[in-house]
Amino acid sequence: EPDTSYGGMRWGHDLPESLAPLSYILRCRTVPLRNLGGCMSPDNAWIIIQGVETLSLRMERHVENAMKVALHLKDHPSVAWVRYPGLPDDPQHFKAQKYLKGTGGPMVVFGIQAEDGKEAGKKLID
Repeated sequence: EPDTSYGGMRWGHDLPESLAPLSYILRCRTVPLRNLGGCMSPDNAWIIIQGVETLSLRMERHVENAMKVALHLKDHPSVAWVRYPGLPDDPQHFKAQKYLKGTGGPMVVFGIQAEDGKEAGKKLID
C-alpha cells in the first residue's frame, strides 16, 4: 500500500530495481529516523532500554499464560476448537518445536461452539 507519510511511495515497487530487495529494511530505518530524529533524547533512550531489558521475561510470561488459556479453552464446553502451536495435538506443533524453541508463542485462537457464531462472538466480547 502507498505510504502516505512518504508522498504515496510504495516501498516494494517505487524504489529503483537495485534497492527493491532492501525495501523493508530501508523503511525500517528511514521512518523511525524521520519520526525520532537522528539522536534520541536521554529519556526516550532510557524508556526503550527498560523495555528491551525486560522483553525476554515478559515474553516467557506471555507464553506461559497462553498455554494455560489454551488448556482451559480446550476443556471448555462452549469452545468448538482451539489452535495453539504449543499443544501437542495442534497441526503446527512441529513448527513450534522447530521455530519457537518448543513453546507455542503468545497467541491462542479459538472458535465458539454455537449455531449463530456471529451473535455468540458479540456476546463473548460484550
